[in-house]
Amino acid sequence: MHILSQTMSTLSVSIKHAGKTYPVSLDTSQPATAFKHSIYTLTGVPVDRMKVMTKAGVLKDDSEWTRIAPKEGQTFTVIGAAGELPKAPEQPVVFLEDLGDGDLAKADRMPVGFKKYVYMLELDVSLTINWLQLG
Repeated sequence: MHILSQTMSTLSVSIKHAGKTYPVSLDTSQPATAFKHSIYTLTGVPVDRMKVMTKAGVLKDDSEWTRIAPKEGQTFTVIGAAGELPKAPEQPVVFLEDLGDGDLAKADRMPVGFKKYVYMLELDVSLTINWLQLG
C-alpha cells in the first residue's frame, strides 16, 4: 500500500457544500487536517466546525488515507456553517411564562386572570351571535 500512496499521492476530487461543488486537490501524503484546511480556504467553514463525509464515514483529523481509500473524481460532502457564530443576546430572553402578573399585563395590554377570561368569553359570545345572525 505504501507504493500505491506514493504513486497516487495527489488526486483531483470535489467537495460539495451548501449546494455548490468545488474542485480540490487531495494530497494523500499529507494528513487529513491539511485537506480540511484546503476546504476552509474554499468554503470559509472553520476546521473545528466542519464535518467531512466520506463513503467510509466522517473524516477525522487522525484518519489515514489508506483506510478512506479516496479515488480520482470522488465527491466529499462538507457540513458546517461558514462565518461567525451568532452572538448571544445582550439582554436575557424572557418568556411569557416567566413574567409576573403586572409585567404580563403590560406585555399583553389586556387584564390578566379572571378579567381576561371574561373578556375572551364576551368576545367568543359576540362572534357566535354574529355568526348565527349571518347563517
